[in-house]
Amino acid sequence: LENLEDLDLSGVASSDRRGSLAVSLAKDSLRVFKQTLRKLNLEGNFMGARGIMHITEEMDRECVLEEINLGRNCLCHVGCSPLSDAIKNQLFLKSIIIPSNNIGDRGASVLAAALIGMQ
Repeated sequence: LENLEDLDLSGVASSDRRGSLAVSLAKDSLRVFKQTLRKLNLEGNFMGARGIMHITEEMDRECVLEEINLGRNCLCHVGCSPLSDAIKNQLFLKSIIIPSNNIGDRGASVLAAALIGMQ
């Protein structure tokens, strides 16, 4: 496991509707495999804005993550702020998958500004 590149934690929250198990596993994985983990799937964990805040704490410049799937995690527009902060620090991130999160226009604007800043 020392070179883990792809981690699928989708649906981990099926027994934990708040997503705390998925958040904990994702955060630990990003910390331990910061320099090898390239793809992280967290779809369907209902972690909300608080969960994404905890996960993005581990997404710094050393993180080589290229793709993150956050679909169906109840992020709403509030979760877009910590995500946009993490995006600004990413050198390798190419794909952010966020369907079915009800981010609205406010959340989309926050993310768009972060993505424009990466260019």
